[in-house]
Amino acid sequence: MKNIRAKLPNAAIYWIAISPNERRWGVQDKILEANALLKNYCESTPKLHYIETMPQLLGKDGKYQPELYIGDKLHFNEKGYVVWKNVIGGVLNRDFGKK
Repeated sequence: MKNIRAKLPNAAIYWIAISPNERRWGVQDKILEANALLKNYCESTPKLHYIETMPQLLGKDGKYQPELYIGDKLHFNEKGYVVWKNVIGGVLNRDFGKK
């Protein structure tokens, strides 16, 4: 962050939440903790923004949605990337206006 700020002091930086997935479900509590720390850091740092993706990527039961991932259960499939893109795009469109 220090290097980026040195070169681009006025740049808006967006930090995307760590996404849930089956491969890391055993450490989901640590992922939630890390995301909370990242969110707090972003909220207390000028021009640093946090993009929350968990609600859209979790099912109504609060668990990851396997239909959003390829066979390795770690990376998104096309449907997963559409969800992810819509969340991120929504924030960027809100902040920068749809081009």
